[in-house]
Amino acid sequence: MMKTFKGQSHYDILKISPSADISELKRAYRDVLALYDDDSLATYALFSDEERTALLQAIDAAYQTLLDDKKRAAYNQMLLDTGQVEASFFSLKDQKHLAAIERDTSWSDSLTAWVRKQSGQAEVKTLVDALLAKDEVTGAELKAIRQALGIEKSEIYKIAKISGTMLTNIEEDRFADLPAEIFLKQFLSSYAQILQIDPLHVIGGYLKHMAGGT
Repeated sequence: MMKTFKGQSHYDILKISPSADISELKRAYRDVLALYDDDSLATYALFSDEERTALLQAIDAAYQTLLDDKKRAAYNQMLLDTGQVEASFFSLKDQKHLAAIERDTSWSDSLTAWVRKQSGQAEVKTLVDALLAKDEVTGAELKAIRQALGIEKSEIYKIAKISGTMLTNIEEDRFADLPAEIFLKQFLSSYAQILQIDPLHVIGGYLKHMAGGT
């Protein structure tokens, strides 16, 4: 009999709480996806190609639904209307899954694995190669790579404690609003490490771009 997620809600499939924010949702998606994709040695022998395809489709459907606020609200209402869950689900389920949100794998490890995998995508590789080929590095280039990798500002804050405002100032080249150089270098280094780009190139290139724009 084919192994599926039959009978499980989108929240159960992704192993998250109904109150999970976008960064928690993305991390959960990456973690669950890693269990069933073609590169997973842990589950490779457990599923046929047909079963794996069905599981991956279910995971993607759950993620795409919960990622969109309107679709998520409609899905939650459907769960209630069809009697699949009671109203208490959206409070008790949160408590039940608190431990699941705090997995053994750290945010940093999870995001690092995701970036490493996505770095092989053509769009990401093209953007990174273009950045490394230049002496100057712009905030717009860093932003384009971050977005191509599918990383939210909130995820960077959780790991590097770079606030959304500071990240916006860097990405939009708001030089007047940036901190002293010693602190800016630390932010750029942390940001580059998350994107898995040479920190020294990013720091030197951004400072050169900054000097030319002031």
